[in-house]
Amino acid sequence: MAGGLLTAISVGFVGLAFSVPWAARQSYQDYDEVEACLTHHQFKVEDGWQHRDTFLEDFGWFFRLPSGQPLGIDIYDHNSARDCDDRADGVQLIFGNSFGDGLYLAFDHPALVDALQGERIRTMDEMFDQLEWLVTWAEDHPETLVSQAPVKRERYLNLLLLPEGP
Repeated sequence: MAGGLLTAISVGFVGLAFSVPWAARQSYQDYDEVEACLTHHQFKVEDGWQHRDTFLEDFGWFFRLPSGQPLGIDIYDHNSARDCDDRADGVQLIFGNSFGDGLYLAFDHPALVDALQGERIRTMDEMFDQLEWLVTWAEDHPETLVSQAPVKRERYLNLLLLPEGP
């Protein structure tokens, strides 16, 4: 009995010893992949941030669209969309430097799907592919945005719409 318990505890510690480095490696890989995706889409990355604890839990970047508009993207440990190929349900738009609830745009919103001629944004990469258009469209169609508070989804992205200038 004691031997079985000792074996279970040993296996638990060994599993933990392998899972923490794996989680750290995966988190840093996610960071590198999203940064590469930003660069691939020709966004000028100006700064990145990381919240490191046991592993890289949260991270993000400040970057500019080709038009020069400053944006930021934050990826938190509870977000399922953590690299460019992950499926996303929508984007939370945070205007300015306020980190309130933000406004949520669902990628399956009928008006957005109609504007995209029946297509739906499915991944972070697809969002980046049309990001400049998407930001302008969302600002021009505020009726499609809802408060983030009631949205209970993990597959969303946080996009910071930053003001120009200091």
